[in-house]
Amino acid sequence: MNPCAALSALPTGVALNAPGVGALLRELVTGVTEKHRHMMIVRGLWRAEALRKQHELVQAQGRAIKVTEERACSHCNKRVGPTAFAVLDGGRLVHLGCLDAATAEMAGIAVGR
Repeated sequence: MNPCAALSALPTGVALNAPGVGALLRELVTGVTEKHRHMMIVRGLWRAEALRKQHELVQAQGRAIKVTEERACSHCNKRVGPTAFAVLDGGRLVHLGCLDAATAEMAGIAVGR
C-alpha cells in the first residue's frame, strides 16, 4: 500500500504516534524505499550492460581487414575475390558459403560436405 494513501485513510482523530500506527507507516515506507532501491539497481545493471554492448560494437566496427586478390578462404583455400565473405575470430577470412562449415569446424562439430 502507498504510504500517502495509508495516511489519508487514517481517521482525523488518530495520532501518528498511536500504538501500531507508527510501526505500520514505517513498514510501508521501508517497503516502498526497498522497492525503489531495487529498481535503481536493476536500472544501473541494464545501463552497464548497454554500455558494454556499445563498447563491443565500437571495437568490432573499428576492426579492419585487408582483402586482396591473393587472399584465400581459410576453409576451402580458394581465392576470395569479389565474392561475399565473413571474418571469424582471429581475423580468419571465409567465403559466406563456407561460414557454416568453418564455424562448425571451429566448434569441433563434424559437418558433411
